[in-house]
Amino acid sequence: MTRLSHSAASHTTAILRFTRWICMAILLAAAASCAVGPNYHRPKVDAAPDFKEAGDWKPSEPNDALSRGPWWEIYGDDALNQLEVRIDISNQNVKAAAAAFDQSRALVAQARAGFWPTVAASVSRQRGAAGAPTATGAGLPVSSSGRSHITDSAGVSANWDLDIWGKIRRTTESERASAQSSAAALAAARLSAQAELAIDYFELRAQDQLQKLLDDTVEAETLSLKIAESRYRFGVAARADVVNAQAQLLSSQAQQVNAKIQRGILEHAIAVLIGQQPASFP
Repeated sequence: MTRLSHSAASHTTAILRFTRWICMAILLAAAASCAVGPNYHRPKVDAAPDFKEAGDWKPSEPNDALSRGPWWEIYGDDALNQLEVRIDISNQNVKAAAAAFDQSRALVAQARAGFWPTVAASVSRQRGAAGAPTATGAGLPVSSSGRSHITDSAGVSANWDLDIWGKIRRTTESERASAQSSAAALAAARLSAQAELAIDYFELRAQDQLQKLLDDTVEAETLSLKIAESRYRFGVAARADVVNAQAQLLSSQAQQVNAKIQRGILEHAIAVLIGQQPASFP
C-alpha cells in the first residue's frame, strides 16, 4: 500500500512538471509572437476620383523599382544606344544610389543575423620556464636551467538573444523598408539619367542640323551682300539695300556662333551623364 502511494505521488509530480514546462513554453511562444509597437499601416489619403477638367483621368500607380528595360532602342540610333549603356557603368549619381542600395541590403542581412545564435572561438599559446630559480650561498637568486614548456588552450562560447519582445523583428522590418526605398531611389536615379541623356542627345542632333542650316544661310547671305554692294557701286540699288544685307548677315552669324556654344554645352552635359571628362569627350 505504501509502495503504491509512493508510485502515484511520483507519477503526479512528473505530470505537474510536464504541465509546468508546457505552460512555460506557451508563455514564451506568446511573448515571442508579440512585438514592441503597433504594425505599420499606410495612411489613407482621400483623393478625388478624377479632375473636373478631364474626363478620362486615371490615378497614378508608381512602380519606382520596376525596370523599364532598354526603352531607348525604339529610336533605332546606334550612337544613343552606346551612350545609354554607359549610364550604369560611369554615372556617378547612379553609382552612389547603387552603393546606398547595397548598404541597405547589408543592413537587412545584419538585422536578420540577430535571429541566430552567435558562436565565438578562441585559441591561445603560452610559453614559460619549467623550473623555479635557486639561491646561491651569497643569497643571490640564480635562474634555473630547466626546460621551457608550451601551454595551448582553446575555448568556444555561444550567445543567443531571444527575440521575446520583437526588437529584432522590428529592426529587420525597418531595414527592409529602407532597402525598398533605396531600390526605388536607384531605379529613379537610373531612369532620370537615361531620360536626361536621351533629351540632351536629341537636342545636340537638332543643334547639328541647325548648324548646317545656319552655315548655308550665312553662305547665301554673304553672296547676297556682295550682289547688293555691286549693285550699289553701279548705281542700280540704294545704300539701304546694302545696310539691310549686312544686318541680316550679322544676325545669321550671331546665331551661328550661338548654335556652336549650345552644342558644346549639350556635349558637356552628355559627358557628365556618362562619367567622362567634358574637356576630352568628343
